[in-house]
Amino acid sequence: MVCPELECCGDVRCHHCGPDGVCDHCDTIDGRLVEEVSEYASTCDYCCELAMHESMIMDERTQLGICDRCIDKGITLDVFKDYPTPPPII
Repeated sequence: MVCPELECCGDVRCHHCGPDGVCDHCDTIDGRLVEEVSEYASTCDYCCELAMHESMIMDERTQLGICDRCIDKGITLDVFKDYPTPPPII
């Protein structure tokens, strides 16, 4: 993989990259451009870890989601029951 315009790419990380793999300098997560990552992954709204879309369950009312790791720990969508319903997107 060749990414001449980026410092973080594939398994290579620049000195700006944090220990969690997020690099605001290069706009990458684990060496992948943030735009590409958001096509298949989201941040869990409970633990804030990156998770694949298919491994999350979503609350239809709030549009918040939890990842499979939180589900395995016994967290349910009930954690969002007191969150307000977002306004409709027009």
